[in-house]
Amino acid sequence: MKKIISILLSLTLILGLLAGCSTPAAEGECDSPAPSPSASSGAGADTVLYTDNCGREVEIPTDPQRIAALYGPTFEASLLLGLADRVVASMGGSLTAWAQVVYPRAAEIASINNPQTPNVEDLTALDVDLVMHWSTPDALENMENAGLTALGLSAAEPTWSTTDEYVQAVKDEYRTYATVLGDDAMERYQLWEAYFDEKLDYLDSRISTLSQEDYPTVYYIRSNENDGLQAYLNHHGAEGEVMLAGGTLVTGDYDASVNSYGTVTMEDVIGWDPEIIILGRCTDTGMIYDNPAWSSITAVQNGDVYVGPNGVFYWDSSSERVLNILWLAKLLHPDLFEDLDMVAEVQEYYSTFYGYDLSEEHAKLILAHQDPA
Repeated sequence: MKKIISILLSLTLILGLLAGCSTPAAEGECDSPAPSPSASSGAGADTVLYTDNCGREVEIPTDPQRIAALYGPTFEASLLLGLADRVVASMGGSLTAWAQVVYPRAAEIASINNPQTPNVEDLTALDVDLVMHWSTPDALENMENAGLTALGLSAAEPTWSTTDEYVQAVKDEYRTYATVLGDDAMERYQLWEAYFDEKLDYLDSRISTLSQEDYPTVYYIRSNENDGLQAYLNHHGAEGEVMLAGGTLVTGDYDASVNSYGTVTMEDVIGWDPEIIILGRCTDTGMIYDNPAWSSITAVQNGDVYVGPNGVFYWDSSSERVLNILWLAKLLHPDLFEDLDMVAEVQEYYSTFYGYDLSEEHAKLILAHQDPA
């Protein structure tokens, strides 16, 4: 695999000299055109005009050196794309224990504990030249008024309805990060995209042999809030990941909130009677097994309640989602994926994309959603 990736990287470097790369990303909260760079006589040699997810045309540095990665997955994206050394501020809580193992300099990065409405004085004191932020107009305007360069990069509204569209939305998101970050980020993005495609082809070669009746029903809990009733809903990335892994998300027809997750009722869950329960951002299945209200659910009766893995960032909402899809596929269809070694997959991913040689013990801890020992 590493030899294949090395060849692909060489090819992308050559292609990058022959043609520029610029592909729009998904729509944002402000119902605007997708983010994209655009030429303008008003932009200097070291800047480019960029249309963000709020439709704001912002003059950003072509090679930003001091970045505030405040929007959820943007620190992990900077690490994936080889530019984490430029991050001087991040969203409080986004630097997980594993992020700090993989990237020890994370301890030096300022933590912004109110990232959606950041204190502009904190950011100006850090001499930030680019803020990667949510698509929240008021906060963006506040930063702009303080002389900060800020982009709205989140896409809160669902923009996909099929797995192909979901995959494209994920690619567009990370291509956007690469375009914004500059330097060699686009070549590293293309390396990751090739890996993503290879793994999806591998999964599809087996899952395509199944009928819809073979897809287990899955209830995917987002967090431990509301005793397991905060769940991923229609068109969250988790739904796309479950579908690609050969499952059916029981909340797929549930009315989606702006963030594509929300609180359901116990009556809903009983009615759905899922065969599998995944606890996405939780560390303990006791929340379900120890609560009598869940005892009649098929997944509980059969012992099919699982804690989802967690690494550099949440596996359902970062580049690591490709690992999440693989993990889900093996969980949902163990007979089809008996040869899939998730420990080896995690080790390969961390070596290839984060430049960190993960031990077998550490890979197992990540898969079990446990912090470093």
